[in-house]
Amino acid sequence: MFSLKFLRLIQILDSNRVPSISHIQELDYFGTKALEYYTSRIDIVKTPIIYRLLKIYNERTFKDDMHFLDILQGNNKEKHPLIFNLEYFDSTPFETLETFNIYRGNLKIFEDVAIKISRKNSKNLKKQIHSLEKLTTFSHFLPNGHMSENLKDVVKYCKNSMELEYDLNNHHCAMNYLKKMNEAYLPKYPVLKFLKFSKEFNYLSEKNVYVSKFIDNGRPLNIALAKEKLTMENISNLIYIRLIHLLDIGIFPKNNSNRDIIVDDDGYFYFRNFYSLCKLHKKNKKILNQFIKTLLNEDFSLALNYILLLSINSKQIHEDIAFKEEGLKYLEENFSSNKNINIIKIILNLFKIADAHKFKFSSDIFDFFKELIFIKLIILNCRYKIELFTILKDFINNLNS
Repeated sequence: MFSLKFLRLIQILDSNRVPSISHIQELDYFGTKALEYYTSRIDIVKTPIIYRLLKIYNERTFKDDMHFLDILQGNNKEKHPLIFNLEYFDSTPFETLETFNIYRGNLKIFEDVAIKISRKNSKNLKKQIHSLEKLTTFSHFLPNGHMSENLKDVVKYCKNSMELEYDLNNHHCAMNYLKKMNEAYLPKYPVLKFLKFSKEFNYLSEKNVYVSKFIDNGRPLNIALAKEKLTMENISNLIYIRLIHLLDIGIFPKNNSNRDIIVDDDGYFYFRNFYSLCKLHKKNKKILNQFIKTLLNEDFSLALNYILLLSINSKQIHEDIAFKEEGLKYLEENFSSNKNINIIKIILNLFKIADAHKFKFSSDIFDFFKELIFIKLIILNCRYKIELFTILKDFINNLNS
């Protein structure tokens, strides 16, 4: 039954349709991973569908009332160092995600902490992945080879992601690496001071447990946006922080949704719940910046040349010309210096045109554009009129000046 439900989800996504939220929640971990995979495939998923899928991803919720003591792994739960160091803990989680629960506690040293513990469903997930791997052996019976390949890739993505996510040391390593990069660029960009990182308690953390300081008066970004708790300055700060990490540092959290960012009452942001960073290849970062700069400054021919430079497969000269002719036609019909244009949609459609002409790109390119979409979704969900076109143009021109 599970395998059939998962296959049904792949069929829906593969046909550029949007599944129901209940379908995603029913598949739990696998529903979320399917969303992550398909929203990174701008080559096969239509841009409006990506936006709708990421909206579901931003708002996903899970329920798990497992008692704090029951979820602590190991047979000798009473000997866990957390037990000796806690003055108090909540028995049920205040938040549940695909692979872990988060509990609130108070240490004997008078520190409120957030305790992230891997959920006990890992063994069951491994069994489900095994059943999906067996399903892929029959994938040649599916209606088309395109879907067959996507099914294999999604199952592989689920397996690889689980191995990373269930080791909370990866969360610690990714968080600390991003913190180091943020501190290194702080003198150049003072706005980075608004990105904070919670104090860690490494002596209480291990592979399945991660303990950090509880963020007082903090709430997930999606809730803060819905309740209109953010000022124009708050939102602008967050946009610039993400653009700096994307366009200059070239290192940013993968799948950093609105529910994975905490904002406190003082306007400080905390990235959390990420176990993997996208590190743009130095060459790709430079070309992407030049591509966006030339596009925004309406040097269309040069912008299309940069797309060709990003391609990982060389093509014949007549195919290059055919792509540029179609790309120029598209830009002349759809691009305007009017700041109200959807620049993200235009960029994605250009790469779809490139894909139609058999040009292929590395996965970090897709992660780059997905991060741009996440930034755009913040703007779409806030109450202020913010023009990403203007912000992006000013930032990229100053960056390359």
